[in-house]
Amino acid sequence: MVLRLRGISYDATVAGSHLASGEFGVTWQAHSPTATVSFLQKGKVVATVEGKVVDRGTKYPANQVVYGIAATGAHEIQEIRFRGSAEVIVFSE
Repeated sequence: MVLRLRGISYDATVAGSHLASGEFGVTWQAHSPTATVSFLQKGKVVATVEGKVVDRGTKYPANQVVYGIAATGAHEIQEIRFRGSAEVIVFSE
């Protein structure tokens, strides 16, 4: 399954990998409770990282990227939420 993110609004890091702002496809393979997540741009994998699958108990109305700010001031992707699902993939907590 490929999830389309309409856009990552900022240049950001995710689990130590840099992503330039733009539109991405995201695929993941769950290994309960972890997941291997790949970010694709123009059909090519640009980053593969590990995350954790967490059930937040609330279904989300849209796909969302949640950002934080790293100590360096850079944007950091903390989690991805999926439309219609209470499960999220968390990269840092």
